[in-house]
Order: sequence, then structure tokens, then C-alpha cells
Amino acid sequence: LDLPATDSKTRIVSTLGKMKHADLLLLNEDTDVLKVTGFVGKHELAKKIRGEQYMYVNHRFIKSAYLHHAIRSAFENLIPVDSQPTYVVILQIDPARIDVNVSPSKTEIKFEDEKILYSIVHASVKRAIGSFMLVPELDIKPVNPNLNIGSPHYNPEPKVNPRYNPFQSEQHPVQKKPYGWEKIYQPLQNVFEPKSTPAPDLFKQLSTTSLIDAVFQYEDTLVVKAHGELYIINIMLARERIWYERYLSNIDNHQYATQQLLFPKTLEFSSADAEILASVIDEVKSIGFDIGEFGKNTFIINGLPADLPKGNEQQIIEGLLENLKENRAKHKLTEKENVARSMAKNAAMFANKILNPNEQSLLASELFACDFPRYCPFGRPVYVNMPREELNKLFKI
Repeated sequence: LDLPATDSKTRIVSTLGKMKHADLLLLNEDTDVLKVTGFVGKHELAKKIRGEQYMYVNHRFIKSAYLHHAIRSAFENLIPVDSQPTYVVILQIDPARIDVNVSPSKTEIKFEDEKILYSIVHASVKRAIGSFMLVPELDIKPVNPNLNIGSPHYNPEPKVNPRYNPFQSEQHPVQKKPYGWEKIYQPLQNVFEPKSTPAPDLFKQLSTTSLIDAVFQYEDTLVVKAHGELYIINIMLARERIWYERYLSNIDNHQYATQQLLFPKTLEFSSADAEILASVIDEVKSIGFDIGEFGKNTFIINGLPADLPKGNEQQIIEGLLENLKENRAKHKLTEKENVARSMAKNAAMFANKILNPNEQSLLASELFACDFPRYCPFGRPVYVNMPREELNKLFKI
């Protein structure tokens, strides 16, 4: 990027894109242990995908799930639980308190007093939010309890609890699956553990409409009786497999179905994301998007693939871009394969969760008609199956 010299806030706004100066809240905490500066975005900037979280320690970019949790938890009850805040956080600390040699890329470092740092970062972010939101239930209390938290004279020292561990907190207990249904899955996994090599097509030469004898949905799975066996299918992974093969075919054959929007929509992205989208725009069009570039970091979208819901265009493209970036970092894929995989995974996230009986049968039939129905595009097992004989053994029959 060729950008003019300017102040930090203007640089962040011009680089990350769709935000205003007023959307960024100043961080400024200086203690004997750690100095925290930078900005956090207002809660309205939170997104369901990561990508606008930047943390620096002594001017070096790092990744820290622990300190990210400190920032994320400061937004508790302000943003949805599945959303991530935007931030550019700059930490300055004595180099003797850190170890930068814990990963080859140097993006992960070890802190000497990480629990204390967690508390300081968390308090700094909450203070920035409180100065804007005037939220009365914030943990930070002024030295003078009668002093307004929004007062310019308000300057609390963050309270540090060295024994505090956010990952042992009981505020967010893991939700247990009801009725002990997971116990039913265990024998199936032990008896029929999917192999690492994709299985050959078992259903291609069979009529898929005659395969499905019975089907019902339980939460995020389908239980299917087909061809004399019992199948337990993960709905999301099944959709990934089905749509991956469909998108690959669309790109190869230039045949796709597009649903037109009633009114075109303008989408704005950061400079980096806009460049990625422009680099795969032909493949994106080939899977059913009616989209084109429109000025600096903006795109006009007129239509979506037919199997995607309308109204989430910005989130759908952002999810696609996030998956593209992740795949580029982890896998060696052609752009065609990357777009197909990324969009299949993204589309499955936006699909309806509850299926009617016809949709249940159709999904199972489409899965069994795939070239490799047993695995999702990323190698995870889509289903486990059990013949009648194995099922009887569970009951000692």
C-alpha cells in the first residue's frame, strides 16, 4: 500500500476500511509492568469472523489467544458470543519479561507474568469501553466512588488478581448435549472408524431416490435407514461435500444458478481483503455470484448462488475471504479448489438448521450421489454407518 504519513487512527481507518474515526476508542494504560496503547473498535464493528485483530509487543506483530481472550471478554454482553471485536493493541514491556523463541515464525511469545498482563489489558479495554458507553456494571471502580466514570478526571488503577485464570471461569460453562445422545455415537465410531483414504463411490450407480427408506433429524445430524444399513450424517459436513462438488462442477462447466437481488448492494472491504477478492473474482462469479469491482475497495453485488439466503451478502463474502486466507496458509490448492472449498464451508454455515422431511431426504440423496460422500472437502468424516448385524451386536442379539 502507498499511504501518506498520518496519525495512527487515520492510518487504521484508511487501511481497515469500513469505519470512521469515531468508531475507534483510545487505549492508554501505563503501569510499572506494561504500557497499553492503541485502539479498540466500538461494539458495532464486531464481526463473526476474525481478521481485524492486530496485537503488537515492542513493535512486533504477535498472536496471543490468551490476551485476545482478555480483550474479547471485556466486550461481554455487548457483542454476540460468536463475534470478534476489532482492535489494534500495542503493548510495551521490558524485553526481559518475554521469550520470543517459542515458535519459528516469532508470532507467538511467552510472557513472564501473563496473568497480570491479562488483567491489565482487560482493564484497559473495559476502561475505554466505559468511557464511551458509560456502562455502570463495569468491573473498574474509581478511587472516588462518587466520581463519574466518564469524567476526564477519572483515572483508576487497574486491579490485578494474579490468581485469575479466564479459562477456568465458570461464567461460560460448556453446554452439555441433552439426553446422553453422544453415547449412541461411541460404539459406531469404534466399530466403523473412517479411513484416511477416501472411500470409493458406493452409491453412484444406484438410484438415490430409492435409497432412502427412513430419515429423521436429531439436532445437527440426520439418522438415515438406507440400503439395509443405518447412517448417522452430520448435516453441515454433508452440505460442505455436496456444495464443494457442485461448485467445482460450476467452475469447470460455467453452469450455475444465480438468484438476483431486488436492489444491488455495495460491499466495502479492507485493502487486503479487496485485493484477495479481486484476485479470485472470476472463480467467484463461476459459482453463481453476480459481483464486480466498484472503485476503491468496494464491490457491487447483484446476485447470489441460488442455494444461499439473501440479506447476508457482506457476511457471506467476508466468510469466503476468511476461509480463502486460512486455506492459503494451510493447504496447497489451486484458486479453483480454494474457492470451491471456501464457499462450500461458508455456505454450510448460513444454511437452514432445521429441515423438513422432504429436505432431509433430499440432503441424504444428494450426499450419496457425490463422488466421495464419506468425507468433507477437508477430510473430516461426514457420516458413520452400521449394518444390521453390527447393530444387533450392541444389544447382544
